[in-house]
Amino acid sequence: MINLFKKKDKATDPVCLMKVEKGEKAITYNYKEETYYFCSENCKEQFKKDPEQFLS
Repeated sequence: MINLFKKKDKATDPVCLMKVEKGEKAITYNYKEETYYFCSENCKEQFKKDPEQFLS
C-alpha cells in the first residue's frame, strides 16, 4: 500500500497522543498563536480547560 500522506500532514493530539491528519475536517484549537490538532471534540475540550497541563 502506498502512503499518500507525508509526515507533515499528521499531528499529535496533545491530550491522548494519537496521530491525527491535518486538513479541512481536522478538529483544531489555537492557543498562544499555535494550532493544535485533536482526534475528537472531547480531547479538544479537555485541552481548552487547562492547556498548560498538556504542554509541560
